[in-house]
Amino acid sequence: MSFDPSRRQRNILYKLLFKFNHTIESRQRVSNGVSKYYSDRKFKRFSSVKNIDDDYSKYIRPLNKYNKQYGWYVYIENVKADFGGIHIPLEKSKENAINFIIELKNRLARHLDAGNSLEPLNTTCESENSLGELG
Repeated sequence: MSFDPSRRQRNILYKLLFKFNHTIESRQRVSNGVSKYYSDRKFKRFSSVKNIDDDYSKYIRPLNKYNKQYGWYVYIENVKADFGGIHIPLEKSKENAINFIIELKNRLARHLDAGNSLEPLNTTCESENSLGELG
């Protein structure tokens, strides 16, 4: 026998299910999870950046909605990444933005030190191919 609730029972279930309110802690956990999920995507978006100055403050700007600041965003070479949310304190948002710039600069430095661009390279050596054709 299957469960077939009456209209009244469905309305009660609907109200119970959709009346759920997150606690402050659960909102923070969801916000942190979303931030971690989009972290790699933000770095990929900035893969075309070639140079980052030591003055990080020129890259960080306030994130506003309805004339009220709710976070900070990073803007470098026409690429933008938000670090705000209504459940993230402004201090934490700015800290996240600064840490992002530092990590982005470190990644850029590692690629430049290694002599690699940020894009994947073909690993086949042309001199080996030409030697193979000769012999």
